[in-house]
Amino acid sequence: MSTEQTQMTGEQARDLLMAQVFAPIFFDKLAKAGRTFHTDDEARVALRIADRLLVADALDREKAAGVNLSFLQQAEADLQREMANRYGPAAQPAAADGPPPLPDYLKEAGTIWATDPQIHAAIDAFNAAIS
Repeated sequence: MSTEQTQMTGEQARDLLMAQVFAPIFFDKLAKAGRTFHTDDEARVALRIADRLLVADALDREKAAGVNLSFLQQAEADLQREMANRYGPAAQPAAADGPPPLPDYLKEAGTIWATDPQIHAAIDAFNAAIS
């Protein structure tokens, strides 16, 4: 086996993260609400609709707040909101003088991301592509 890894493009990284991280969270949440899809085409349409709704929601929030968030700040806020929707609100700090405990959903996601070298490589490639 070669020790060299093929570098992912930003688009490949985005596609991998969508398929292995974001889409499973999205479809799991819909399944818990009783909505499943019978074909891949239905699932793709649902993802496109969700993407457009997220963009519209972000634009509405920007207008309301009167601020211009960077792409990464907006992505972080969207991901935080989705993770909280899936796994519950973030835990509150036990004491004001220390950092808040890490929410369970972040622990779970961090474990998955840290232990999967392909996800880790995709995160690095995607960050490089948008930098």
